[in-house]
Amino acid sequence: MATIHKLPYELLSLVFRYATLDEVSLEATYTDPGLLATYRFSEYERTGPVFETKSAISKVSRRWRTVSAQYLCEYIYCIGRRESVHWLAKCLEKKDNGVTGGHRGQWVKRIDVSLRSFDVDWSTITDEEQHNGEEKSYYGWQHILSLTPNVVVVDIMDELDNYPTDWTTQVLFSLRSLSRLRRVEWNGHGADISDLMQLSTLCPQLIHIGITLNASSDSEASTDAFTISLPETQTLLLHWTQKNHNNIQFPPFKPWDIPKLEHFTLFICSHDYMRLAQPLFQSLGTHLRSLELPTLGKYEKWTLPGDFLASNFPRLETLILDVFKVLLPRVPPSEPHRYLRVLGWRLRMGTALFDLLHLNEHRQYFNRDAFPLLETVRIVHPYHFEDYSKGLTSVGMVDYWRSLLSDSSWANMVDFEGDPITLEEPEYDLWLQGNTEEWPIEW
Repeated sequence: MATIHKLPYELLSLVFRYATLDEVSLEATYTDPGLLATYRFSEYERTGPVFETKSAISKVSRRWRTVSAQYLCEYIYCIGRRESVHWLAKCLEKKDNGVTGGHRGQWVKRIDVSLRSFDVDWSTITDEEQHNGEEKSYYGWQHILSLTPNVVVVDIMDELDNYPTDWTTQVLFSLRSLSRLRRVEWNGHGADISDLMQLSTLCPQLIHIGITLNASSDSEASTDAFTISLPETQTLLLHWTQKNHNNIQFPPFKPWDIPKLEHFTLFICSHDYMRLAQPLFQSLGTHLRSLELPTLGKYEKWTLPGDFLASNFPRLETLILDVFKVLLPRVPPSEPHRYLRVLGWRLRMGTALFDLLHLNEHRQYFNRDAFPLLETVRIVHPYHFEDYSKGLTSVGMVDYWRSLLSDSSWANMVDFEGDPITLEEPEYDLWLQGNTEEWPIEW
């Protein structure tokens, strides 16, 4: 019987592929709305163990390192010290003498770039210290991109202290050269809606865009209208950010042309966000299949308009809300919404008795008369439901959750993986156990 050390390159490569597969981080986009609502919170939890496995395999022997190099290089980081990025570029320039041949840069599928790691001159980084009487130059992140023609995902963090002149144009034209690029995640506070328009023009092939845009009144784009056309985009995640939330000035929206859009996430910071984004909802909602409205801010709450779903999203199948931060109308919709099938609940760590009011509000509003096809309530949360349930330390909360789980007249309640929710017996403290009739609970 042949040992693993005697397997041919092709079979050994398949074994390593199975052991190091990280589909979520490398996918161009996702069809599961629940995953779209949580993937950004669990990137490190997924990628950390996978990278450790890749690293461990590459250290066993020279042969194993040669075979596993293509997997070790598929997800790279341009983050940290400039010397690290320099040696990363040197590694990607090397030719492979193993399975596929060619430069190692051809294997890269995803790049995470922190622009804070680089100086103003992004194409190269220069060390001011003298080395043997000569200045030492390092590669920059744009040179890394030139070595990775097959990259599919680029994640950019732009948190800069001093933004270079026309820096977003430099970023966008660097992305333009990546013909196989399909997903861009752009985090920070430096881009605005004019940059999104440039991105739509230079990279029309994108199918997934997650971007933070500056909506402040001091933005150059705050008073201008821009036409956004993304012919292939299926997933759009927008975060509008500004310093002063008491004076919100979104740029005026013209109709956006995103004909293939299926999932839309808009981060909400106050009720004004809903009002000012109404033209955007109207232009995108007619063919949308899933919508997520996460609420930023620990104490922020906003009200869902009574005709919000019927007037904006007539064919919506999945709606994801922060249960404890959204106030619902007292009266359910008079006209049934005949497409909504899944209601996603974003919970929180820690519970309080007034949570019962929010839970019951959702139960009453999303009833079977108003939403006849509603079949599933899915717990969509960065943590597992069992972590949330550990905070259920009052009998009132536990009893209410049990009533929800056993209510056969309503939708099935499942966890993130789609499995039925089970509620373990909580560990009440001794005082509660001995004084159940004297709890100071007000209803």
